[in-house]
Amino acid sequence: MKFKVGDTVMSINEVHKGLTGIIIEVDSSSILPYQVRSGDILYRKFENNLKMITPAEAQETNPKDAAGIQTFESGATRTSEDGRLSYVRGLSPVVLRRYLQYLAKHRKQADGSMREFDNWKQGIPMRRSFDGLGRHFFTLWLLMEGLDIYDDSGQEDIQDVLCAIMFNTMSMLYQELMQPRIIQPTEEEKSAASG
Repeated sequence: MKFKVGDTVMSINEVHKGLTGIIIEVDSSSILPYQVRSGDILYRKFENNLKMITPAEAQETNPKDAAGIQTFESGATRTSEDGRLSYVRGLSPVVLRRYLQYLAKHRKQADGSMREFDNWKQGIPMRRSFDGLGRHFFTLWLLMEGLDIYDDSGQEDIQDVLCAIMFNTMSMLYQELMQPRIIQPTEEEKSAASG
């Protein structure tokens, strides 16, 4: 086996050419034996798609010029990602998928009808979401204390409880972000308008 966990490598295949990362898993039985982390992105590679480089060489790959432009080996250029929001690095698709599974599970209403996934965006009063958040936080607290907790539908599952906390928090934040803002004029603005 050519690489070991912790080795710094660069992809040399055409699709990911120049992408650098660190080997985080070696599996000799796999067709793609190397799992590589590049930033927060994981990818698997064939041995012949990678070459060993030093950590210093990884730092030099895709350098930024003074104007913040990255020039890639291919000659392509992109503005640096410094200061930009990174949804891929800041969010987890595993968590979001589990959250959507929770939403799907709770779409069925008491009368048997199905609510739409985005039904909550129509507006749930903050107090109602806050009450739900408090209830689910309390359940999480009990679960973290090692207790088995049951509600009318059976034993509470920690993943569902965490998703319920996310739901109520997201509903509250959505309401906060979407409500119209009334900006009162400052005293200086009032006097300038009247003068």
